[in-house]
Amino acid sequence: MRRPQPAYRVEAVFLIENESGLLLQQVSAVSDEHPDADLVAGMLTALRTFVSDSFDDEAGSLRTFVAGDVVIVTEPGPRAYLAAVVRGSPPATLSARLQDVLAMLHRDHAATLQRYREPALCAGLRPYLEACLDPDDEGGGPHSIPESRFWRAWWERLRHV
Repeated sequence: MRRPQPAYRVEAVFLIENESGLLLQQVSAVSDEHPDADLVAGMLTALRTFVSDSFDDEAGSLRTFVAGDVVIVTEPGPRAYLAAVVRGSPPATLSARLQDVLAMLHRDHAATLQRYREPALCAGLRPYLEACLDPDDEGGGPHSIPESRFWRAWWERLRHV
């Protein structure tokens, strides 16, 4: 029996440094990498800054917006924010999933996020973002990273110590 198609699909997730707008890591359900990921990261940061400056609001206030046939959902964090590109109508639980993953990233990889200008360090962040791609994962959040991804992330972390 075929499973019904979800009402939405997370096509890409970007982890972006707050101040500089530099892309720290990305994952895509469609291909290995988004071809203009650095440009997307910079433009999302520019939009967030524009909203903050223009409406005398904090930088994390631009949370969701529509761009053509996709919805971009962002969640702010202390050093970096997540941006998920979604096709379809994202449920409210997606924001909670992004918040959980972002909290885990900041907790587990604080040193990496402080030294973001070393791209090799950011490779270990990829499994966290991959946990945001699967709409069928009802648990959401960091505990739902599939075991094989967990061990791969653990092994990568050990190799870079």
